Amino acid sequence: MLQAVTLSTNKQTTNLSRVEVRDSDKGEILESFILNLDGTPYDLTNKSLVFNENKDGNKFVSDDNVKIVDERIGHITYQLHDQVHSARGTAWFDIIDKSNGSKIDSTTDFYIEVRDSLKCTVYNTTYIADLEKLKQQMETLLKQADGELQAELQKAEQQLDQELQNFRNQYNSLSADFQNQFKAAQNARQQDYTNQKNAINQDWTNNKNQIWGQWNGDKANIDKQAQDTIQAIKDNAKQVLDKDQADWNAKQHSWDDTFSRIVKEWQVKTNSLNNTVQDLTTKFGNIINELTDLMNKKLPDMNAKTDAVQAKVNELRASLGQIDWTSFAKDLELKKWIFNSEPGWVQLKS
Repeated sequence: MLQAVTLSTNKQTTNLSRVEVRDSDKGEILESFILNLDGTPYDLTNKSLVFNENKDGNKFVSDDNVKIVDERIGHITYQLHDQVHSARGTAWFDIIDKSNGSKIDSTTDFYIEVRDSLKCTVYNTTYIADLEKLKQQMETLLKQADGELQAELQKAEQQLDQELQNFRNQYNSLSADFQNQFKAAQNARQQDYTNQKNAINQDWTNNKNQIWGQWNGDKANIDKQAQDTIQAIKDNAKQVLDKDQADWNAKQHSWDDTFSRIVKEWQVKTNSLNNTVQDLTTKFGNIINELTDLMNKKLPDMNAKTDAVQAKVNELRASLGQIDWTSFAKDLELKKWIFNSEPGWVQLKS
C-alpha cells in the first residue's frame, strides 16, 4: 500500500502531490481522500472516478477501475495499472456523474515519479480501460460469430448428407418397387391361371353328378371342351409370359448391340488414327532419309561435277585462245574483226 495522497478539487492549487514507485513494482494500491476547496470531504454519492495520467513519450493511461471505499468522505483506492510503472508522468482523477456518464469535476494533479530497478527494462505504452473492454467484447463477438459460422456450416453439411441419403433411399425404393411390381404382375397372372383352373375343376366337380347320366354320349365332347379351355388358359398365360420375356430379351439385345456398335466404332476410329499416325511417321522418316542422302551424297557429287565442268570450260577457253582464227578466214574484213575481238573468244555474226 502506498502512502495516502490527499487531493483537492480546487483547480487553482499549484502544489502537486508526489508519489514514487519503481518500474519493477506490480499491483501497488494508491489510497486518496478527495476534499472540497474548504477542506471538507467531497461527497462521491452516485459518482464514479477515472484515473488519468500523461506519461513521458506522449503515452497516457485512462483507467476506470477506481474503487470508492467511503463515498461520504471521498475515500478512494486505485490499484496502479502496470503501465503506470513504465514511465513517470502527471496524474489526476476525473469525477463522473453515474446518471448520465458526464464529467462533472476533476482533482488537482499529482506527480508520479518512477525509479529504476536493478537491470529492469519496462515497455512504455498507452492503456485505456474502455478500449481494452471494447477489444475484449470484439474478440468475444468474433469467437461467437466464428462459432455460429462453424455451426451453420456443419448444419448445412448435415442437411446435404441427409438430402443425399434421402435421394439414395428414394432411388432404392423406386428400384425395389419396380421389381416388386414386376413380380406382382407375374404372380397375378399365375394366380389368375390357377384360379381359373381351380374354378373349372370346381365347376366340373359340381356338375359331374348332374351329367353323369350323359357320360357315355357327352364324355368326349366335355373332355374336349375342358381340355380346350385349360389349354387356352395355358396358352394365354404362356403368351403373356413369353411376351414379357421377349420384351426383356429385346431390351437386353438392344443394349448389347448398342454397346458393341460403340466399341466397334471406337476401334475403327482408333485403328484409322493409328494407321494415319504410322503413315505420317513413315513418310516423315522417308523425307528425313532423302534429306540425309541429299546432304551426304548427292550435293557433294553435284559440287564435284560442277567443278569438273568449270575446269573443262577453263581448259577449252585457254585452248581456244591459242588458235589463230585469222588463218581460217579468207575475207580481209573478217580477219580484222577476229583479230580485234576479245582474246580467247571468237565473235560470230549472222
